[in-house]
Amino acid sequence: MPVFGDDAREESTNLRQRTFPASVADVSHPWADHFLTGMTGMTGMTGMTGMTGMTGMTLGISRVFDRRKGGATAMPESPREERLASAFVELANTLVRDFDVIGFLHTLTDHCVDLLDVAAAGVLLGTPQGQAVEAAASDEHTCALELAGVEWDEGPCRDCFHVRAPIAEVRLDTKAARLRWPHFAPRALRLGYTSVVAAPLRWQEQVIGALNLFRSGPGSLDAGQLRLAQALADTATIGILQQRMAHEQNAVITQLQHALGSRIIIEQAKGYLAHRRQTSVDEAFVRMRGHARDHGAKLTDVARQVLNGTAASSLLNTDA
Repeated sequence: MPVFGDDAREESTNLRQRTFPASVADVSHPWADHFLTGMTGMTGMTGMTGMTGMTGMTLGISRVFDRRKGGATAMPESPREERLASAFVELANTLVRDFDVIGFLHTLTDHCVDLLDVAAAGVLLGTPQGQAVEAAASDEHTCALELAGVEWDEGPCRDCFHVRAPIAEVRLDTKAARLRWPHFAPRALRLGYTSVVAAPLRWQEQVIGALNLFRSGPGSLDAGQLRLAQALADTATIGILQQRMAHEQNAVITQLQHALGSRIIIEQAKGYLAHRRQTSVDEAFVRMRGHARDHGAKLTDVARQVLNGTAASSLLNTDA
């Protein structure tokens, strides 16, 4: 049954303790508290799908904005607070409709780079057979690194997915890192990354992939940022699992195959657009994603339009 009111708040505390590592479970954030309360309401309706299943999450989000409407209890506005709210609202809005998995995970990596003290982010999805498959990254270099990690069968995402638990921050310039990931660590160092941490894409006992977070400077992610990273990863997991619940079990494999097919189309479109506009592949990809977001279109659909020549002239031509 759905959980509301004080029971929801109590259950959200239990959910947080179950979901996050003990080292960060005591880190609180007002926005995350309300969001997790909403998630608890949603999990009480696991037998329901679509928009109804997301009602609890939407209510949890809306409470944040209610608290901001005047009065002595209103929370102070700040650019980061607004971006934080926007991140969860965008992820939740994506979940309530039929969504493009590749575009959705790119949105996740974008928000990770924006909200956390990291230089890049990458996501791996796993098949039911335990095979890790690259699905998205915040930039081309990180995407290539994650793909190489899949081929080498090593790296923090691979380890995180298989052990079903977070990988604590690892300095990439240490002997231990080179012994652990003999190919991955040197390649990451050449890209300018100094450390990496991985968070599982999980919901309760299910782990369907992992999120890599790369840093390029000194220091480490604090407990609050680790908790936020896990919350973002968990939100993405809920979205993917919602799609799985609506289909037969074999749809899980079909979804991953579709993601891989979409990746091929997107890679081809990036190369074609970069050649046509005489620009870098990175810039071509940014333009495609921006066009998709501005027009409310799926990234895969935009890539198809680029390849068949039906995309808007403002995207295809440099003089438009």
